[in-house]
Amino acid sequence: MPPAANPCQVFKKAFVASACDSTAVVACPTRKRSGTWSTLQPPYKVAALSLGAPWHSSKNPVVVSARLPPLHHALQSSLFSDDPGSLRPADPAFCTDLVVRVSLASASAAPRSTQNVDARGWELWTQFATLIGTPPLREFEQRHHVREDVIKCMFVLWLRDTLKPRDSRHTSVKPASCLAYVYAVHRVHKAHGLDFFTASIAKRVFQHLLNQYVIENGIESLLPHKKEGISRVLLRRLISQLLSKESSSQLINKIQRDPWLLANVNAALCLCGAAGLRVGEVSIAHGSVFNALSASRANVFFKHSSLLRRNPPVSILRSLRGGNDQVGFTTSGAKNDTHGQFFGSHPVMFNIHDGDPACAGLALINLAIQCPLPDSKLSSSPLFTSSADGTPIRPEFLQRLLKELIVNELGHKEAEKYAWHSFRIGLACCLKAAGAPDSAILALCRWRSLKSLPGYGRLNFDVDAGWRDKAALHVINSCTTTNLPPLRGPTPAPIELFEGSCATEFLNNESRIFENSIRLAEVLPDNVFRAQHAFIPDVNDFNFFQDLGATDF
Repeated sequence: MPPAANPCQVFKKAFVASACDSTAVVACPTRKRSGTWSTLQPPYKVAALSLGAPWHSSKNPVVVSARLPPLHHALQSSLFSDDPGSLRPADPAFCTDLVVRVSLASASAAPRSTQNVDARGWELWTQFATLIGTPPLREFEQRHHVREDVIKCMFVLWLRDTLKPRDSRHTSVKPASCLAYVYAVHRVHKAHGLDFFTASIAKRVFQHLLNQYVIENGIESLLPHKKEGISRVLLRRLISQLLSKESSSQLINKIQRDPWLLANVNAALCLCGAAGLRVGEVSIAHGSVFNALSASRANVFFKHSSLLRRNPPVSILRSLRGGNDQVGFTTSGAKNDTHGQFFGSHPVMFNIHDGDPACAGLALINLAIQCPLPDSKLSSSPLFTSSADGTPIRPEFLQRLLKELIVNELGHKEAEKYAWHSFRIGLACCLKAAGAPDSAILALCRWRSLKSLPGYGRLNFDVDAGWRDKAALHVINSCTTTNLPPLRGPTPAPIELFEGSCATEFLNNESRIFENSIRLAEVLPDNVFRAQHAFIPDVNDFNFFQDLGATDF
Protein backbone atom coordinates (compact mmCIF):
# COMPACT_ATOMS: atom_id res chain seq x y z
CA MET A 1 0.00 0.00 0.00
CA PRO A 2 1.33 3.49 -0.75
CA PRO A 3 2.18 5.55 2.32
CA ALA A 4 -0.48 7.92 3.59
CA ALA A 5 -0.08 11.45 2.40
CA ASN A 6 1.15 13.99 4.95
CA PRO A 7 -1.84 16.29 5.63
CA CYS A 8 0.52 19.27 6.04
CA GLN A 9 2.10 18.67 2.64
CA VAL A 10 -1.34 18.29 1.07
CA PHE A 11 -2.38 21.62 2.52
CA LYS A 12 0.82 23.34 1.38
CA LYS A 13 0.15 22.21 -2.21
CA ALA A 14 -3.42 23.46 -1.99
CA PHE A 15 -2.18 26.76 -0.58
CA VAL A 16 0.34 27.33 -3.35
CA ALA A 17 -2.24 26.55 -6.03
CA SER A 18 -4.78 28.86 -4.43
CA ALA A 19 -2.21 31.62 -3.91
CA CYS A 20 -1.18 31.54 -7.56
CA ASP A 21 -4.80 31.77 -8.69
CA SER A 22 -5.47 34.73 -6.38
CA THR A 23 -2.65 36.91 -7.69
CA ALA A 24 -3.17 39.07 -10.75
CA VAL A 25 -0.60 41.04 -12.70
CA VAL A 26 -1.50 44.49 -14.01
CA ALA A 27 0.33 44.80 -17.31
CA CYS A 28 1.96 48.11 -18.30
CA PRO A 29 2.45 49.19 -21.94
CA THR A 30 6.21 48.73 -21.72
CA ARG A 31 8.69 46.11 -22.83
CA LYS A 32 8.76 42.80 -21.00
CA ARG A 33 11.66 41.55 -18.96
CA SER A 34 12.61 37.95 -18.32
CA GLY A 35 11.58 36.70 -14.89
CA THR A 36 12.67 33.82 -12.69
CA TRP A 37 9.34 33.11 -11.01
CA SER A 38 6.74 31.45 -13.19
CA THR A 39 3.86 32.31 -10.85
CA LEU A 40 4.18 36.04 -11.58
CA GLN A 41 5.04 36.75 -15.20
CA PRO A 42 6.54 40.25 -14.84
CA PRO A 43 5.58 42.58 -17.74
CA TYR A 44 7.73 45.26 -16.20
CA LYS A 45 6.77 47.02 -13.05
CA VAL A 46 3.42 46.55 -11.35
CA ALA A 47 1.74 43.61 -9.64
CA ALA A 48 -1.49 44.10 -7.74
CA LEU A 49 -3.79 41.98 -5.67
CA SER A 50 -7.27 41.49 -7.06
CA LEU A 51 -9.29 39.71 -4.41
CA GLY A 52 -12.16 42.10 -3.91
CA ALA A 53 -11.03 42.77 -0.34
CA PRO A 54 -12.50 45.88 1.30
CA TRP A 55 -9.05 47.34 2.03
CA HIS A 56 -8.17 47.40 -1.66
CA SER A 57 -9.58 50.20 -3.84
CA SER A 58 -8.73 52.20 -6.94
CA LYS A 59 -7.65 55.10 -4.72
CA ASN A 60 -5.40 52.92 -2.56
CA PRO A 61 -3.95 50.13 -4.72
CA VAL A 62 -1.39 47.74 -3.30
CA VAL A 63 1.44 48.10 -5.79
CA VAL A 64 4.63 46.05 -5.70
CA SER A 65 7.30 45.34 -8.25
CA ALA A 66 6.54 42.24 -10.30
CA ARG A 67 10.27 41.70 -10.86
CA LEU A 68 10.69 40.65 -7.22
CA PRO A 69 10.11 37.05 -6.09
CA PRO A 70 6.61 36.66 -4.57
CA LEU A 71 6.90 36.82 -0.83
CA HIS A 72 3.94 34.53 -0.11
CA HIS A 73 6.04 31.51 -1.16
CA ALA A 74 8.39 32.20 1.75
CA LEU A 75 5.49 32.85 4.08
CA GLN A 76 3.74 29.58 3.27
CA SER A 77 6.98 27.66 3.91
CA SER A 78 7.24 29.09 7.42
CA LEU A 79 3.55 29.02 8.32
CA PHE A 80 2.64 25.61 6.94
CA SER A 81 5.36 23.19 7.97
CA ASP A 82 5.53 19.86 9.82
CA ASP A 83 5.87 21.74 13.11
CA PRO A 84 3.03 21.05 15.57
CA GLY A 85 2.37 24.78 15.81
CA SER A 86 1.90 25.30 12.07
CA LEU A 87 -1.42 26.28 10.51
CA ARG A 88 -3.91 23.66 9.30
CA PRO A 89 -7.22 25.43 8.65
CA ALA A 90 -10.17 23.49 7.37
CA ASP A 91 -10.53 25.92 4.46
CA PRO A 92 -7.14 26.69 2.81
CA ALA A 93 -8.66 29.60 0.87
CA PHE A 94 -9.27 31.42 4.16
CA CYS A 95 -5.51 31.63 4.80
CA THR A 96 -4.66 32.14 1.14
CA ASP A 97 -6.34 35.54 1.05
CA LEU A 98 -4.75 36.73 4.27
CA VAL A 99 -1.21 35.49 3.55
CA VAL A 100 -1.08 36.94 0.04
CA ARG A 101 -2.40 40.24 1.38
CA VAL A 102 0.30 40.20 4.08
CA SER A 103 3.01 39.59 1.48
CA LEU A 104 1.85 42.36 -0.85
CA ALA A 105 1.24 44.83 1.98
CA SER A 106 4.74 44.16 3.33
CA ALA A 107 6.33 44.64 -0.09
CA SER A 108 4.36 47.79 -0.95
CA ALA A 109 5.28 49.52 2.33
CA ALA A 110 8.70 50.44 0.90
CA PRO A 111 8.95 53.66 -1.13
CA ARG A 112 8.51 53.26 -4.87
CA SER A 113 12.12 54.29 -5.47
CA THR A 114 13.37 51.57 -3.12
CA GLN A 115 11.15 49.01 -4.82
CA ASN A 116 12.63 49.96 -8.20
CA VAL A 117 16.20 49.65 -6.90
CA ASP A 118 15.39 46.31 -5.27
CA ALA A 119 13.77 45.07 -8.48
CA ARG A 120 16.75 46.11 -10.61
CA GLY A 121 19.19 44.61 -8.10
CA TRP A 122 17.28 41.35 -8.01
CA GLU A 123 17.16 41.26 -11.79
CA LEU A 124 20.95 41.60 -11.96
CA TRP A 125 21.41 39.05 -9.18
CA THR A 126 19.25 36.45 -10.95
CA GLN A 127 21.20 36.99 -14.17
CA PHE A 128 24.45 36.45 -12.30
CA ALA A 129 23.09 33.41 -10.45
CA THR A 130 22.08 31.89 -13.78
CA LEU A 131 25.59 32.44 -15.15
CA ILE A 132 27.26 30.64 -12.24
CA GLY A 133 24.54 27.96 -12.03
CA THR A 134 23.13 28.50 -8.55
CA PRO A 135 19.70 29.44 -7.13
CA PRO A 136 19.24 33.18 -6.46
CA LEU A 137 17.68 32.82 -3.00
CA ARG A 138 20.54 31.83 -0.68
CA GLU A 139 19.90 30.00 2.58
CA PHE A 140 22.88 30.79 4.78
CA GLU A 141 24.66 28.06 6.69
CA GLN A 142 27.77 28.72 8.77
CA ARG A 143 29.71 25.86 7.20
CA HIS A 144 29.27 27.49 3.76
CA HIS A 145 30.10 31.08 4.72
CA VAL A 146 33.31 31.18 2.66
CA ARG A 147 31.45 30.03 -0.45
CA GLU A 148 28.71 32.62 0.09
CA ASP A 149 31.26 35.38 0.60
CA VAL A 150 33.14 34.49 -2.57
CA ILE A 151 29.86 34.51 -4.52
CA LYS A 152 29.15 38.04 -3.28
CA CYS A 153 32.64 39.17 -4.27
CA MET A 154 32.17 37.64 -7.71
CA PHE A 155 28.84 39.49 -7.99
CA VAL A 156 30.46 42.84 -7.14
CA LEU A 157 33.23 42.30 -9.70
CA TRP A 158 30.67 41.18 -12.31
CA LEU A 159 28.63 44.34 -11.66
CA ARG A 160 31.72 46.49 -12.14
CA ASP A 161 32.33 44.88 -15.54
CA THR A 162 28.66 44.85 -16.60
CA LEU A 163 27.25 48.24 -15.56
CA LYS A 164 28.07 51.34 -17.53
CA PRO A 165 29.10 54.56 -15.73
CA ARG A 166 26.76 57.53 -15.98
CA ASP A 167 29.68 59.84 -16.66
CA SER A 168 31.35 58.94 -19.94
CA ARG A 169 34.65 60.35 -18.63
CA HIS A 170 34.91 57.60 -15.97
CA THR A 171 36.45 54.24 -16.75
CA SER A 172 33.96 52.22 -14.69
CA VAL A 173 30.85 52.51 -12.54
CA LYS A 174 31.23 53.81 -9.00
CA PRO A 175 31.85 51.05 -6.42
CA ALA A 176 29.04 52.55 -4.34
CA SER A 177 26.63 51.80 -7.20
CA CYS A 178 27.66 48.14 -7.10
CA LEU A 179 27.24 48.11 -3.34
CA ALA A 180 23.74 49.59 -3.65
CA TYR A 181 22.63 46.57 -5.68
CA VAL A 182 24.19 44.23 -3.13
CA TYR A 183 22.11 45.97 -0.46
CA ALA A 184 19.05 45.54 -2.69
CA VAL A 185 19.63 41.77 -2.86
CA HIS A 186 20.12 41.80 0.91
CA ARG A 187 16.72 43.47 1.41
CA VAL A 188 15.01 40.87 -0.77
CA HIS A 189 16.60 38.06 1.24
CA LYS A 190 15.69 39.76 4.50
CA ALA A 191 12.05 39.98 3.41
CA HIS A 192 12.16 36.20 2.92
CA GLY A 193 13.70 35.62 6.34
CA LEU A 194 17.13 34.80 4.92
CA ASP A 195 20.52 36.13 5.98
CA PHE A 196 22.61 37.43 3.08
CA PHE A 197 25.59 39.26 4.62
CA THR A 198 28.03 36.82 6.17
CA ALA A 199 31.68 37.88 6.47
CA SER A 200 34.25 40.50 5.52
CA ILE A 201 35.78 39.29 2.25
CA ALA A 202 33.32 41.36 0.22
CA LYS A 203 34.26 44.47 2.21
CA ARG A 204 37.94 44.02 1.35
CA VAL A 205 37.11 43.54 -2.33
CA PHE A 206 34.96 46.65 -2.23
CA GLN A 207 37.81 48.64 -0.64
CA HIS A 208 40.17 47.46 -3.39
CA LEU A 209 37.70 48.54 -6.07
CA LEU A 210 37.29 51.91 -4.36
CA ASN A 211 41.03 52.54 -4.29
CA GLN A 212 41.39 51.47 -7.92
CA TYR A 213 38.47 53.68 -8.97
CA VAL A 214 40.00 56.76 -7.31
CA ILE A 215 43.40 56.09 -8.90
CA GLU A 216 41.82 55.78 -12.35
CA ASN A 217 39.32 58.64 -12.16
CA GLY A 218 40.58 61.00 -9.44
CA ILE A 219 39.18 61.99 -6.06
CA GLU A 220 36.56 64.29 -7.57
CA SER A 221 34.89 61.30 -9.24
CA LEU A 222 33.58 60.19 -5.83
CA LEU A 223 31.95 63.50 -5.04
CA PRO A 224 28.16 63.54 -5.40
CA HIS A 225 26.89 65.53 -8.38
CA LYS A 226 24.45 67.85 -6.64
CA LYS A 227 22.63 70.58 -8.52
CA GLU A 228 23.04 74.31 -7.99
CA GLY A 229 20.42 76.37 -6.20
CA ILE A 230 17.87 78.69 -7.79
CA SER A 231 17.82 82.03 -5.99
CA ARG A 232 14.90 84.45 -5.91
CA VAL A 233 16.73 86.66 -8.43
CA LEU A 234 16.97 83.83 -10.97
CA LEU A 235 13.38 82.77 -10.25
CA ARG A 236 12.16 86.29 -11.09
CA ARG A 237 13.92 86.07 -14.44
CA LEU A 238 12.35 82.68 -15.16
CA ILE A 239 8.86 83.87 -14.22
CA SER A 240 9.27 87.01 -16.32
CA GLN A 241 10.25 84.80 -19.25
CA LEU A 242 7.19 82.59 -18.69
CA LEU A 243 4.88 85.60 -18.73
CA SER A 244 6.64 87.25 -21.69
CA LYS A 245 4.96 87.13 -25.10
CA GLU A 246 8.25 86.96 -26.99
CA SER A 247 9.32 83.37 -26.21
CA SER A 248 10.51 81.11 -29.04
CA SER A 249 9.63 77.96 -27.09
CA GLN A 250 6.59 76.04 -28.33
CA LEU A 251 5.94 74.69 -24.83
CA ILE A 252 5.97 78.16 -23.26
CA ASN A 253 3.75 79.55 -26.03
CA LYS A 254 1.30 76.69 -25.46
CA ILE A 255 1.15 77.49 -21.75
CA GLN A 256 0.67 81.20 -22.40
CA ARG A 257 -2.36 80.51 -24.62
CA ASP A 258 -4.09 78.58 -21.80
CA PRO A 259 -4.96 80.87 -18.83
CA TRP A 260 -5.82 77.90 -16.60
CA LEU A 261 -2.53 76.11 -17.26
CA LEU A 262 -0.53 79.33 -17.00
CA ALA A 263 -1.95 80.15 -13.56
CA ASN A 264 -1.18 76.63 -12.30
CA VAL A 265 2.36 76.48 -13.70
CA ASN A 266 3.19 79.96 -12.42
CA ALA A 267 1.93 79.05 -8.95
CA ALA A 268 3.91 75.79 -8.96
CA LEU A 269 7.18 77.59 -9.78
CA CYS A 270 6.63 80.35 -7.22
CA LEU A 271 5.48 77.98 -4.47
CA CYS A 272 8.43 75.63 -4.89
CA GLY A 273 10.84 78.56 -5.08
CA ALA A 274 9.59 80.00 -1.77
CA ALA A 275 8.90 76.76 0.11
CA GLY A 276 11.53 74.43 -1.39
CA LEU A 277 8.99 71.76 -2.28
CA ARG A 278 9.99 68.65 -4.19
CA VAL A 279 8.44 68.05 -7.60
CA GLY A 280 6.65 64.98 -6.26
CA GLU A 281 4.92 67.12 -3.63
CA VAL A 282 3.17 69.34 -6.20
CA SER A 283 2.46 66.86 -9.01
CA ILE A 284 1.11 63.35 -9.56
CA ALA A 285 3.42 60.89 -11.31
CA HIS A 286 2.25 58.58 -14.09
CA GLY A 287 1.05 55.32 -12.58
CA SER A 288 0.09 57.02 -9.31
CA VAL A 289 -3.38 58.13 -8.34
CA PHE A 290 -4.55 61.22 -6.50
CA ASN A 291 -5.45 60.35 -2.91
CA ALA A 292 -5.54 61.81 0.60
CA LEU A 293 -1.73 61.86 0.78
CA SER A 294 -1.49 64.12 -2.29
CA ALA A 295 -1.52 67.91 -2.11
CA SER A 296 -4.90 69.38 -3.06
CA ARG A 297 -6.40 72.82 -3.46
CA ALA A 298 -7.62 72.47 0.13
CA ASN A 299 -3.97 72.83 1.25
CA VAL A 300 -4.08 76.55 0.40
CA PHE A 301 -5.65 79.05 2.81
CA PHE A 302 -5.65 82.83 3.21
CA LYS A 303 -5.18 85.19 6.15
CA HIS A 304 -7.26 88.33 5.64
CA SER A 305 -6.44 90.79 8.44
CA SER A 306 -7.03 88.57 11.49
CA LEU A 307 -9.39 86.10 9.79
CA LEU A 308 -8.36 82.75 8.30
CA ARG A 309 -10.29 81.73 5.20
CA ARG A 310 -10.11 78.52 3.19
CA ASN A 311 -11.92 79.60 0.02
CA PRO A 312 -12.74 83.32 0.15
CA PRO A 313 -14.76 85.05 -2.59
CA VAL A 314 -12.98 86.79 -5.44
CA SER A 315 -13.68 90.23 -3.95
CA ILE A 316 -11.66 89.36 -0.82
CA LEU A 317 -8.92 87.69 -2.85
CA ARG A 318 -8.45 90.88 -4.89
CA SER A 319 -8.29 92.95 -1.71
CA LEU A 320 -5.40 90.99 -0.14
CA ARG A 321 -2.34 93.19 0.20
CA GLY A 322 1.05 93.13 1.86
CA GLY A 323 1.18 93.98 5.54
CA ASN A 324 -1.39 92.12 7.60
CA ASP A 325 -2.53 89.74 4.85
CA GLN A 326 -0.77 86.43 4.18
CA VAL A 327 -1.20 83.20 2.24
CA GLY A 328 -0.67 79.79 3.85
CA PHE A 329 0.03 76.29 2.59
CA THR A 330 -0.30 73.06 4.55
CA THR A 331 2.15 70.37 3.44
CA SER A 332 1.04 66.84 2.60
CA GLY A 333 2.99 63.61 2.45
CA ALA A 334 6.65 63.99 1.50
CA LYS A 335 9.64 61.78 0.83
CA ASN A 336 10.86 62.04 4.43
CA ASP A 337 7.38 62.38 5.97
CA THR A 338 5.06 60.00 4.16
CA HIS A 339 2.00 60.66 6.31
CA GLY A 340 2.73 64.28 7.27
CA GLN A 341 3.19 63.44 10.95
CA PHE A 342 6.29 65.59 11.46
CA PHE A 343 5.70 68.68 9.33
CA GLY A 344 2.02 68.53 8.45
CA SER A 345 0.92 70.42 11.57
CA HIS A 346 3.04 73.48 10.74
CA PRO A 347 1.71 75.51 7.76
CA VAL A 348 4.09 77.33 5.42
CA MET A 349 3.32 81.05 5.43
CA PHE A 350 4.02 83.64 2.72
CA ASN A 351 3.90 87.40 2.93
CA ILE A 352 2.39 89.28 0.01
CA HIS A 353 4.87 91.43 -1.92
CA ASP A 354 3.04 93.57 -4.43
CA GLY A 355 4.85 93.82 -7.76
CA ASP A 356 7.14 90.82 -7.20
CA PRO A 357 6.59 88.31 -10.06
CA ALA A 358 8.12 85.51 -7.96
CA CYS A 359 5.92 86.11 -4.90
CA ALA A 360 4.30 82.79 -3.90
CA GLY A 361 1.47 84.59 -2.11
CA LEU A 362 0.47 86.54 -5.22
CA ALA A 363 0.77 83.43 -7.41
CA LEU A 364 -1.56 81.42 -5.15
CA ILE A 365 -4.04 84.30 -5.01
CA ASN A 366 -4.01 84.46 -8.81
CA LEU A 367 -4.53 80.68 -8.95
CA ALA A 368 -7.63 80.96 -6.75
CA ILE A 369 -9.00 83.78 -8.93
CA GLN A 370 -8.22 82.28 -12.35
CA CYS A 371 -9.15 78.68 -11.42
CA PRO A 372 -12.03 78.93 -8.93
CA LEU A 373 -13.43 75.80 -7.29
CA PRO A 374 -16.40 75.31 -4.96
CA ASP A 375 -15.75 74.26 -1.37
CA SER A 376 -16.99 70.76 -2.10
CA LYS A 377 -14.27 70.14 -4.73
CA LEU A 378 -11.22 71.59 -2.98
CA SER A 379 -10.22 68.32 -1.30
CA SER A 380 -10.90 66.21 -4.38
CA SER A 381 -8.90 68.37 -6.81
CA PRO A 382 -5.10 68.06 -7.13
CA LEU A 383 -3.16 71.15 -6.12
CA PHE A 384 -2.08 71.93 -9.68
CA THR A 385 -4.08 70.80 -12.70
CA SER A 386 -3.58 71.19 -16.43
CA SER A 387 -7.26 71.81 -17.22
CA ALA A 388 -10.62 72.48 -15.58
CA ASP A 389 -11.50 68.77 -15.67
CA GLY A 390 -9.03 68.14 -12.82
CA THR A 391 -6.24 66.40 -14.75
CA PRO A 392 -3.16 66.63 -12.50
CA ILE A 393 0.06 68.18 -13.75
CA ARG A 394 2.77 65.55 -14.19
CA PRO A 395 6.33 65.94 -12.84
CA GLU A 396 7.80 65.31 -16.28
CA PHE A 397 5.91 68.31 -17.63
CA LEU A 398 7.17 70.61 -14.85
CA GLN A 399 10.75 69.40 -15.21
CA ARG A 400 10.69 69.89 -18.98
CA LEU A 401 9.29 73.40 -18.57
CA LEU A 402 11.93 74.36 -16.00
CA LYS A 403 14.70 73.06 -18.25
CA GLU A 404 13.46 75.09 -21.20
CA LEU A 405 13.19 78.23 -19.09
CA ILE A 406 16.74 77.83 -17.77
CA VAL A 407 18.16 76.96 -21.21
CA ASN A 408 16.63 80.11 -22.65
CA GLU A 409 17.99 82.14 -19.76
CA LEU A 410 21.44 80.63 -19.16
CA GLY A 411 22.23 78.37 -22.10
CA HIS A 412 22.48 74.59 -22.44
CA LYS A 413 25.78 74.18 -20.60
CA GLU A 414 24.68 76.06 -17.48
CA ALA A 415 21.22 74.46 -17.57
CA GLU A 416 22.78 71.06 -16.83
CA LYS A 417 23.56 72.31 -13.32
CA TYR A 418 19.89 72.84 -12.43
CA ALA A 419 16.85 70.67 -11.81
CA TRP A 420 13.60 70.97 -9.89
CA HIS A 421 15.47 70.13 -6.68
CA SER A 422 17.41 73.37 -7.22
CA PHE A 423 14.47 75.20 -5.63
CA ARG A 424 15.10 73.30 -2.40
CA ILE A 425 18.85 73.82 -2.58
CA GLY A 426 18.39 77.52 -3.33
CA LEU A 427 16.14 78.02 -0.30
CA ALA A 428 18.69 76.36 2.00
CA CYS A 429 21.59 78.40 0.59
CA CYS A 430 19.70 81.70 0.84
CA LEU A 431 18.59 80.94 4.41
CA LYS A 432 22.20 80.24 5.37
CA ALA A 433 23.37 83.44 3.66
CA ALA A 434 20.70 85.37 5.58
CA GLY A 435 22.17 84.11 8.86
CA ALA A 436 19.36 81.70 9.75
CA PRO A 437 20.36 79.20 12.48
CA ASP A 438 20.50 75.53 11.64
CA SER A 439 17.30 74.86 13.57
CA ALA A 440 15.41 77.37 11.41
CA ILE A 441 16.85 75.92 8.19
CA LEU A 442 15.80 72.42 9.23
CA ALA A 443 12.26 73.59 10.01
CA LEU A 444 11.80 75.76 6.91
CA CYS A 445 13.24 73.14 4.54
CA ARG A 446 11.44 70.34 6.43
CA TRP A 447 14.53 68.22 7.04
CA ARG A 448 14.65 65.72 9.87
CA SER A 449 18.43 65.33 10.05
CA LEU A 450 21.36 67.72 10.39
CA LYS A 451 23.17 65.55 7.83
CA SER A 452 21.23 67.33 5.08
CA LEU A 453 22.74 70.74 5.86
CA PRO A 454 26.33 70.31 4.55
CA GLY A 455 25.18 69.04 1.17
CA TYR A 456 22.45 71.62 0.53
CA GLY A 457 22.94 74.58 2.90
CA ARG A 458 26.19 75.76 1.34
CA LEU A 459 28.09 78.87 2.36
CA ASN A 460 28.33 81.73 -0.12
CA PHE A 461 31.87 82.33 -1.36
CA ASP A 462 32.18 85.77 0.28
CA VAL A 463 30.98 84.38 3.63
CA ASP A 464 33.46 81.49 3.38
CA ALA A 465 36.39 83.82 2.60
CA GLY A 466 35.28 86.35 5.22
CA TRP A 467 35.30 83.78 8.03
CA ARG A 468 38.75 82.62 6.99
CA ASP A 469 40.00 86.21 7.17
CA LYS A 470 38.55 86.49 10.66
CA ALA A 471 40.27 83.24 11.65
CA ALA A 472 43.62 84.65 10.48
CA LEU A 473 43.34 87.46 13.07
CA HIS A 474 43.33 85.05 16.01
CA VAL A 475 46.03 82.99 17.74
CA ILE A 476 46.00 79.46 19.15
CA ASN A 477 46.78 79.17 22.86
CA SER A 478 45.27 75.78 23.67
CA CYS A 479 46.42 72.15 23.62
CA THR A 480 44.84 68.73 23.93
CA THR A 481 44.92 66.65 27.11
CA THR A 482 47.44 64.18 25.70
CA ASN A 483 49.90 67.04 25.04
CA LEU A 484 49.99 68.20 28.68
CA PRO A 485 53.33 67.76 30.61
CA PRO A 486 53.75 64.16 31.88
CA LEU A 487 53.31 63.49 35.61
CA ARG A 488 55.76 60.57 36.02
CA GLY A 489 59.57 60.65 35.97
CA PRO A 490 61.69 63.73 36.73
CA THR A 491 60.10 67.09 37.26
CA PRO A 492 58.72 68.01 33.86
CA ALA A 493 59.64 71.27 32.27
CA PRO A 494 56.71 73.56 31.50
CA ILE A 495 55.52 73.48 27.91
CA GLU A 496 55.38 76.79 26.12
CA LEU A 497 52.42 77.43 23.83
CA PHE A 498 53.89 78.68 20.58
CA GLU A 499 52.07 81.14 18.38
CA GLY A 500 54.05 80.75 15.21
CA SER A 501 51.61 81.84 12.54
CA CYS A 502 52.07 84.70 10.11
CA ALA A 503 48.96 86.37 11.50
CA THR A 504 50.44 86.22 15.03
CA GLU A 505 53.72 87.86 13.95
CA PHE A 506 51.80 90.53 12.08
CA LEU A 507 49.60 91.28 15.09
CA ASN A 508 52.55 91.27 17.50
CA ASN A 509 54.50 93.80 15.37
CA GLU A 510 51.45 96.00 15.00
CA SER A 511 50.79 95.81 18.74
CA ARG A 512 54.34 96.95 19.59
CA ILE A 513 54.09 99.93 17.20
CA PHE A 514 50.72 100.84 18.67
CA GLU A 515 51.98 100.60 22.28
CA ASN A 516 55.08 102.77 21.53
CA SER A 517 52.86 105.38 19.86
CA ILE A 518 50.59 105.52 22.90
CA ARG A 519 53.55 106.00 25.30
CA LEU A 520 54.96 108.78 23.12
CA ALA A 521 51.60 110.51 22.85
CA GLU A 522 51.04 110.38 26.63
CA VAL A 523 54.17 112.46 27.43
CA LEU A 524 53.41 115.18 24.86
CA PRO A 525 51.20 118.15 25.81
CA ASP A 526 48.03 118.48 23.76
CA ASN A 527 49.12 121.70 22.02
CA VAL A 528 52.44 120.13 21.02
CA PHE A 529 50.73 116.95 19.83
CA ARG A 530 48.19 118.86 17.71
CA ALA A 531 50.91 121.08 16.30
CA GLN A 532 52.46 118.02 14.67
CA HIS A 533 49.63 118.02 12.14
CA ALA A 534 47.00 120.65 11.58
CA PHE A 535 44.41 118.25 10.25
CA ILE A 536 44.11 115.78 13.15
CA PRO A 537 40.40 115.87 14.12
CA ASP A 538 39.03 115.83 17.63
CA VAL A 539 38.36 112.20 18.51
CA ASN A 540 36.50 110.81 21.49
CA ASP A 541 38.67 107.83 22.46
CA PHE A 542 35.85 106.00 24.21
CA ASN A 543 33.51 106.28 21.22
CA PHE A 544 36.31 105.37 18.83
CA PHE A 545 37.12 102.09 20.57
CA GLN A 546 33.43 101.27 20.95
CA ASP A 547 32.97 101.67 17.20
CA LEU A 548 36.13 99.68 16.54
CA GLY A 549 34.92 96.79 18.69
CA ALA A 550 31.56 96.71 16.92
CA THR A 551 33.09 96.65 13.44
CA ASP A 552 32.39 93.43 11.49
CA PHE A 553 35.66 92.78 9.65
